[in-house]
Amino acid sequence: MIYLDTTSACRSALNTGVRRMQRFLHERLRGRSDYCPVLWQTVLKRYCHVSLEDLKLLEDSQEAKPMGMARYDSFLPGLITDLLELMRRKHGTLGWPGSIKEGDIILVPDLIWDNRASFFQKQFPAGAKKIGILHDVIPLVRPGQSLIDAALCAHEVRSLAHFDGVICISKSVRDDLLKCWRDMGIHPVPTRVIPWPLPFSGNRPDKGKEEAKPLLLYVARLQKRKNHLSLLKACKMLWDQGHEFRLQLIGCKSYPMDTARVIREIRSLQHADYDLDWSVHVSEAELLTSYRDAAFTVYPSQAEGFGLPILESLWHGKPVLCCAEGSVEEAVSGGGCLIVDGSDAGSLAVGIEKLLDRSFRKVFSEEARDRHFRTWEDYWREFEAFIADVRG
Repeated sequence: MIYLDTTSACRSALNTGVRRMQRFLHERLRGRSDYCPVLWQTVLKRYCHVSLEDLKLLEDSQEAKPMGMARYDSFLPGLITDLLELMRRKHGTLGWPGSIKEGDIILVPDLIWDNRASFFQKQFPAGAKKIGILHDVIPLVRPGQSLIDAALCAHEVRSLAHFDGVICISKSVRDDLLKCWRDMGIHPVPTRVIPWPLPFSGNRPDKGKEEAKPLLLYVARLQKRKNHLSLLKACKMLWDQGHEFRLQLIGCKSYPMDTARVIREIRSLQHADYDLDWSVHVSEAELLTSYRDAAFTVYPSQAEGFGLPILESLWHGKPVLCCAEGSVEEAVSGGGCLIVDGSDAGSLAVGIEKLLDRSFRKVFSEEARDRHFRTWEDYWREFEAFIADVRG
């Protein structure tokens, strides 16, 4: 059997990178007779079968409208859900480790910052194979991040050393993981870099119509390292100088304190009639429309495991204004990106002003359209090859 940990995608309709990856893998596997999606129940400390309600979020999340705590991408909503659903989930537990057999495999494309880590270290039986997909270890390698995140991320890194293999979504992520293992005195397990493909199919869209009032798009959760505050300050500087453009933010909430600061600034600018819109969650179709309508996108995040919105923008032929540190440097190599210091509002303002010039922007648009991108088929071939290697 092949078991896929779909916990995050079953708990929330939010379209974060982790959840999109889980939904893709489920889509590729669900036609197989030896496949079973599973979900971790934190309170029961057990894996469970997914219910029909879970499948709705896993397979058809586009029409969902997250409200309240569901708008936050953090561990707390999941814990609350597990507490509320404790009795119902008891009847759907898988009975592991007893029922899992030698040769079975579990794929874990999720953060294992909870008590799953202890389960994999102490209870998962020998013979069955565990493959993790690591998105980043930013809380451990970047100063100034959350101390709670750093502790939980360290928990995950130690747990992954008990896996049979780890897929890293960028070279930078693998380098960071290996360094963390060295620093912790941990012997590494097999790793392979398999970058994300583009989550789109079919032909790339046409250039689209140039709007008189350009649209700037930023797709990222409201988190400190994403530098929304610097971006908003830069945009206000340009608006006050008389530049005309629209700013669209798409991204869920993160930790309450970080998110509250950004939302206060958004509301303040909206109240002052600056042309700014923010959406917590959009459907895949709405996301495609936003990319299509954008003149260019901005991505001032200081640290990423991959930087998927950069490649999504370039696939649409839209230039990107961004930093180029760590794994983002891998994404931007090839053209179509204007590099700035994302933490400095002045640097962002200069970059935005340049790209607002249509003739300047055209050069980067042509570079973007000349780029080639990995497909899901490319990804799946490498993914299956790694699984075969781990199975031996």
